[in-house]
Amino acid sequence: MTICLGALCAQDAGRPCSAAVVASDRMVTLGGLIEFDHSAPKVTRLGLTAVGLIAGDALTGSKLLGDVATSNSGPSDSVGDLASRLARTYAEVRLARAEAALLLPRGLSLQTYYDSHQRLLPQLVGAIDQQLCQFDLGVEVLLVGVDRSGSHLFTVTNPGGRCDTHDVIGYAAIGSGALHALQAMIGFRHATSQDLHRTVFRAYAAKRQAEVAPGVGRETDLLVVDEAGVFRLGHRTLEQLERLFAEYTRSTGRRFDARLEAVELDREAIGQE
Repeated sequence: MTICLGALCAQDAGRPCSAAVVASDRMVTLGGLIEFDHSAPKVTRLGLTAVGLIAGDALTGSKLLGDVATSNSGPSDSVGDLASRLARTYAEVRLARAEAALLLPRGLSLQTYYDSHQRLLPQLVGAIDQQLCQFDLGVEVLLVGVDRSGSHLFTVTNPGGRCDTHDVIGYAAIGSGALHALQAMIGFRHATSQDLHRTVFRAYAAKRQAEVAPGVGRETDLLVVDEAGVFRLGHRTLEQLERLFAEYTRSTGRRFDARLEAVELDREAIGQE
């Protein structure tokens, strides 16, 4: 229950996919039941020029990103390498959680479970195997970073082990507000060649429009990632963007209303049979 959005853009003219903008709320979910706005941002630094964001269980997601950040070998890693490591770590954490939830209460580990297949009832083996395959970690991860080849977007979802790249589209979102945010970016016709200022506004507007979704908080964090590092946009910028967003919403509504009122209603009578 949240919204995390990343959008690729041009740091300056002629350099598409050289920077990225990240937007998120601060809604935190614990245990799949409790939701509240937290004072801390949900962005985790995974390298000099890379960040990770989570949607879903905050405790599990934070541990996952913490493990990846700790194992990061250095700034020379490509974002793709980091995404692959994130996907592997996700699968490892999920498998460990599945073992703890499904096997340890039965006095089994993964090793003893597989070693005991021949001695266990086939129905029990089948039921446990299905539960292991269907075990959901309850976490989505968005990775945004810049390396020598440019800016990149990846997502990792259950069951892990693989990552999806969104560089061709140029934007990606996770969380309960993802659909609303993506629809906003589609409406903007966003492309990776767009300049930083336009992308900052579009990411902010997409986050604001995603607030109609359940579980999306009002607080907004906005960051820029480029080859120099990760930078948070301050309150002054957010206040200006809020005014621009309000102006954009009003002007769009007025233009639409004017055009709607100009539509000719061509009515044709329908006779009774």
